[in-house]
Amino acid sequence: GWDDPAKTLADFLLQPRIVVAPGRHRELLDALAEAAVDERGTRPPWLVGALERLPLLYPLLGLKWCVIMLNAFCQPAPLLVSGRRACPPSPSQPLSAPEPAREAEASRRRTLRAQLGRAQSRATAVRQELAAVQRTGG
Repeated sequence: GWDDPAKTLADFLLQPRIVVAPGRHRELLDALAEAAVDERGTRPPWLVGALERLPLLYPLLGLKWCVIMLNAFCQPAPLLVSGRRACPPSPSQPLSAPEPAREAEASRRRTLRAQLGRAQSRATAVRQELAAVQRTGG
């Protein structure tokens, strides 16, 4: 099916793989709106609607992305035969994942932490470059 253009825009702005600095969100949306203007100078209705819905969806999808990112730090439950995850029967009797699954999850967490560290370093470098450009008036 078709995805809501507002959701697509919000996901693009929020997803962690390609970081769009929050200060550049408005600039990106304005450039998109300007590029979508037709020869009569009007924006397509789908874009107008998407830009109206975006402020409503953005915080909800931000929460979704927080949960996705934090999910990497959760203890996985073992897989059932059906391929679904089993829920612990009670907090006092948690199920433990098989050893290979724990090792794979630990490796995945290390990889995600390393990616997060690189993204933070990259964001710091971009902020410093932007500050330098702004100081020089460029």
